[in-house]
Amino acid sequence: MPPSSPARAQSPPRVGPDEKRFRILEAARRVCTREGYEAATMEAIAAEARVSKGTLYNFFESKEHLFLSTVLQSYDEAEARFDGGPSEDPRVRLDGFLEAMIESFPHVAAGMMVNLQVWAVVSRDADSRTRMFEDLSQRYGRLGADLETTLSAGQRAGVFRPDFAAAAVAAGLLAVLDGYVYRSVFDPGRAGARDLRASFDALIRERVLVSGTEEGR
Repeated sequence: MPPSSPARAQSPPRVGPDEKRFRILEAARRVCTREGYEAATMEAIAAEARVSKGTLYNFFESKEHLFLSTVLQSYDEAEARFDGGPSEDPRVRLDGFLEAMIESFPHVAAGMMVNLQVWAVVSRDADSRTRMFEDLSQRYGRLGADLETTLSAGQRAGVFRPDFAAAAVAAGLLAVLDGYVYRSVFDPGRAGARDLRASFDALIRERVLVSGTEEGR
């Protein structure tokens, strides 16, 4: 019987470009959180992400581009949660939107210090500023339109009050979320997910629900 061949060492699993890009973005956030934007170098980020500096530049042409991408990635992750679900019941869909905002709040708030530093830098460059503002405007527009559609459907179904402007309430809910996110940076004890939920509950009870439907929520 011929001697058995020695076992070959298994190669580590290959990392695809999407996973590698995500790893770089997460590394950039960690480095910026520890050291601040100005002190964060591409070399430090490459080391943190366990990639070469050349690989880093294959994905991101500059430090500004990299950190702009970290901001937009944080919004990608939050927006992925914003799905009211398949139910045709406007109350269920509205609950789904609000729960998504509350569940995503801790993650968004945790990255807000990095986002603020990046905003300050990116806003100095006209092209980067335009890209970021257009991207965020589209995101807020999509979510606001979905909320407005749900609120209007509830009014037509008679489960939401008829005497409020759906567009204004949708914009107000998003503004409440933003307000708590920004306040979490300097006043975290008064701006947490529980506080956000309490504000949403109060606004929905007072402005949206038809009297007698509160028990169903």
